Amino acid sequence: MSELTTIARPYAKAAFDLAVEKGAVESWNEMLFFAGALASDEQVKALLSGIPSAKEQADMIIKLGAEQINEQGQNLIKLMAENERLAAIPAVATLYAEFKSDYDKEIDVDVISATELSAEQKAKTLRTQS
Repeated sequence: MSELTTIARPYAKAAFDLAVEKGAVESWNEMLFFAGALASDEQVKALLSGIPSAKEQADMIIKLGAEQINEQGQNLIKLMAENERLAAIPAVATLYAEFKSDYDKEIDVDVISATELSAEQKAKTLRTQS
């Protein structure tokens, strides 16, 4: 996986930088999550393995995700295909999500309380999660 991470990092960083510039961080996150899930799907992998060229594989991924992948996302997939990096799409999605989390300054925590939280404390906890 570390090789895929190394391959995916520049694509994820470029996508993230573009998303920040365009004010589209969340929509890119959703789009890359979808593309990563699509590329990881066993049926899609089987379908793509029967397609000889990377360009045609990219076209198939774009066709399958037509409504969820915008023009810029399609360009990213085409670029990755030209560089024979389509297998790294799930890693790009993962790294992008990490960049987004750092950007949003999000951390995941589990709070364990010895006593039940009051309604006010629960409401405050939910507000900090949004």
